[in-house]
Amino acid sequence: MSKQIGELSMVHSFSSELRGEYIQQLEGDAFDLLVIGGGVAGAGIALDAVVRGMKTVLIERADFASGSSGAWSTLFHNESRQAHQLDMKWHGEYVKERLILHENAPHLMKQLPLLLPAFKVSMFGRHSFGSKVVERISDLARKEKRKHLSKKELNRLAPLLSDKSIKGAVLYHEFWRDDARLVFDLLKEATRRGAMALNYMKAETFLYENGKAVGVVAIDQLTGEAYKVFAKKIINATGIEADTLREQDRSMSAKTIGYMTDAYMVIPKELLAIDQVVYLELDDKKLISLAPRGKKVVLSLTNSDERDKNEREVMLAKINQTFQQAQITPDDIEASWHVKRPIVIETNKKKHEAIRKNDWFESASGLVTVVCGHTTGYRLLAKQILDRIAKKAGPFSPCETDTVTLSGGYAGSVDQFDNYKEKRLAEGVQYGISREKAQELVDMYGSNVGAIYARFWSYKKQARLFGLPPVIFAQLLFSIEEEMAVTPADFLVRRTAMFYFNKTEALHVQEAVFRYMRDRFNWSEEQEAQYRLELDALIKPASR
Repeated sequence: MSKQIGELSMVHSFSSELRGEYIQQLEGDAFDLLVIGGGVAGAGIALDAVVRGMKTVLIERADFASGSSGAWSTLFHNESRQAHQLDMKWHGEYVKERLILHENAPHLMKQLPLLLPAFKVSMFGRHSFGSKVVERISDLARKEKRKHLSKKELNRLAPLLSDKSIKGAVLYHEFWRDDARLVFDLLKEATRRGAMALNYMKAETFLYENGKAVGVVAIDQLTGEAYKVFAKKIINATGIEADTLREQDRSMSAKTIGYMTDAYMVIPKELLAIDQVVYLELDDKKLISLAPRGKKVVLSLTNSDERDKNEREVMLAKINQTFQQAQITPDDIEASWHVKRPIVIETNKKKHEAIRKNDWFESASGLVTVVCGHTTGYRLLAKQILDRIAKKAGPFSPCETDTVTLSGGYAGSVDQFDNYKEKRLAEGVQYGISREKAQELVDMYGSNVGAIYARFWSYKKQARLFGLPPVIFAQLLFSIEEEMAVTPADFLVRRTAMFYFNKTEALHVQEAVFRYMRDRFNWSEEQEAQYRLELDALIKPASR
């Protein structure tokens, strides 16, 4: 066990105001584990490591969840459909991981009905490859019930599905999760248990002893200061940027890191009033998913090509053909963004074996590189890596993250979550928050919603002074004090996704958020200008 085990019992806050104090602890004794990368892979590894008893630090050169983990509505079957082979062992493991996440973070996993329309010729026909995959997954997932719907039954359930070539449908269950919120809840749970996590801290160069990587020179991106961070083991979990560190480590091999892109768009639900997740297939076999989320519908496209200027029009044409009453135009799209998911490409493999979504490998220097393209498997991937590290460097405790409740998930078992949620909704209404807004807050923060309510009640007057609605002000305080938000983009885009799902309100409060954070953090004019450029860079592509 690490000699610093006594320190691990100390509960760390996760406040951006204490960031400087955390940084001063970087140059002490060597950590057991240094994780580079603040996405779901890095956050999952950090939690697993600290639960085992490892002295753990995670650094991220930008903000947490600013890369491949920045999706806000990832569907389980959608992710599984990207698999290049019908590997039921793989799917079985991922179904188990889905169930574990649902139990440990019920607020992050929402269950919805899933409709697979059956066409004359389609991957979703009764005997198609796609339907067999989904049926097999459903069999694995606690025998989830499915029902074949006739054309008449489908018309009653989903009258907007007006494409005449639809002959019926199959009704399943689907889960979507908030990947970005998953990252923050993993990190909050890890720091609560003693890990340290720092955003805007770049691993500039590696430090070596006898050919082994023993640390990094880390540059604080907010101050320019450099720090030496030593660790017994270093993990490169930087997603699509992983090869940059591998090149520094001189450990490039036949395995290279590429990426696949998913496109996301948001439209008002009033234009497409669906209550089920619906999957559609384009002529080139790309998959469109339509998922209701509050007052919005999230449209996503797997394997998107950002260079294809006609892709959006083709996608909307397919949706309008299927839902002829909708007639959605590009002007109806309120927000859009792309997510690049890392993949491992092996140049010496056959084509069907060449791409792997989740993988890890170790260089001669001991640097471990991890790639997590399928978010559902993040915990399993962390377990595999740390089992090996712990065996060599131990003794450490075995993996326990299958039973570790994540921050926000402290609401009893998954079966009790609905009752818990109802109590929290009633509590929000008593505080003067609308039931609709309270539901949004509980869905986002889970059992942490009490911290939002407390700030809402205590800082109403201060919220008005800064021209912010009390609920948004409460969320802003929470993001700063308990989720290490440093910039307005951290709050408006990554912590709350307000610019994606409530852009009108986001634009309305944007200046007030800048005003409050500028005063609280005492920014210089140069800092404020930099943060404005950062936010504009995110808003402009999201608004196209």
